[in-house]
Amino acid sequence: MGDESLYDFDASFYLDDVRYQPWRRADYPPLATWADENRDRFDLLHTIEQRDRFYYPSPYLAKPDRILISNILGGSERLRHAARALQCRAMMYVGEGNAQLAWNDLRLIYLFSRLQMPQCTIIDAMTGHAIEGVAYDGMKYLLDSGLCDQQLLDQMAQFLSDFPPPVDIAGVIDTTDRWAMLEVRMRASDVEDVTIGQDIPGNVDLFDLPYDKNMTLRRINQRFDEWTAMMKIDDPAKYLQAIEQYPVQAQADLQTWNNRGAIVAATISQSVRGIYAGDAICSWTFSNLGSAKRPYFRTLTEEQLTRMAIQLSKYRLEHGEYPESLSAMDPQLKAADLHDICAPGEDLIYERRADGGFLLYSRFENALDDQGTSWFGEIFRGDWTAPGEDLEIDGEFVSVTDEDIDLVLRFPLPGPPPLAKPKSKAEEEAEMKAMFGEDFEMEID
Repeated sequence: MGDESLYDFDASFYLDDVRYQPWRRADYPPLATWADENRDRFDLLHTIEQRDRFYYPSPYLAKPDRILISNILGGSERLRHAARALQCRAMMYVGEGNAQLAWNDLRLIYLFSRLQMPQCTIIDAMTGHAIEGVAYDGMKYLLDSGLCDQQLLDQMAQFLSDFPPPVDIAGVIDTTDRWAMLEVRMRASDVEDVTIGQDIPGNVDLFDLPYDKNMTLRRINQRFDEWTAMMKIDDPAKYLQAIEQYPVQAQADLQTWNNRGAIVAATISQSVRGIYAGDAICSWTFSNLGSAKRPYFRTLTEEQLTRMAIQLSKYRLEHGEYPESLSAMDPQLKAADLHDICAPGEDLIYERRADGGFLLYSRFENALDDQGTSWFGEIFRGDWTAPGEDLEIDGEFVSVTDEDIDLVLRFPLPGPPPLAKPKSKAEEEAEMKAMFGEDFEMEID
């Protein structure tokens, strides 16, 4: 760029670019140099594949004065950073035509997503889903590249076939998170220490009076029983309905503490105050647990789409084009592999496209066919949209919400945008003055 003092350069913009598109060393020389200089560290990460056990989280919790919630993030967030670094390098390998090395890095990211204890926290579990999403993003570019031969596709298919399922969310909430909240309640000096300034209905001054802590613990357990039951729902549409309805009922229950009768009862009874304290604590907790299983369903669906994309790639390698239908592929393909896990009784939706690619999607959470429209409208009704393009149906502009999306694979992927040199501070200021007038002054840190 020349004199860097003339630029307000944010390197993170370019790091996002290299995670979501193939690239070559010549495109981003400093990043390529960094990847090469840290090869030993990447190799150390890969030694995980030769180890059959691990210690996680650290011995931090072994000390008697430690409580579970104090280590709520464990080391899972560090794994997420490592996964992103591996994703950058994998995209470089794709750009340079080395499919095997790209797969090696993506496979390790998949393994990162399962590096949790069975008794991990809900934060660990959700971070694991996010890490697997990093692998999924990379797999799309690798499979679309046309670099994979039959042997490599077989490796991928076998790996994902043997890949263990994600952590059971219901089990995590029923054990680790339940115990963490009960432990916090037993260690905290008062309710405010747990609710952390939340707006609690009723008369919170009542918590200054003695209350029955056993009733509080019993109430917390009751709420966790309800949440665990919700997390055991395996139908995504029914789960979505449950988590939409439960907060309404839970909030209505909480608002009963505004009633005069409830306040009077809590004033004269330690047991009632104990229940009130339990509800106050749980009102804070549910905000963290309510949508805990949504990433789980997304992960399962992305795994299914990836496995199917591998089969489609194998078919194309053998026949020179994608099949007309999913059923035209390997006759040994199980019927269950075709079923849309988000829409009981329905198969994944597939269409071979005239551009030589395909459209493959799940109806996703609402179990409704939204015609292949993806998150943020990047794919609208089965076709890629240009960045910033308005979505229009019959002359009407539309927006895409969470309720209107499918989970979509559309090959071929659009080509990466050209790498533009950052504008200098002077160029940015001139551009802003042209838009907002000569009196405009830029504030650059």
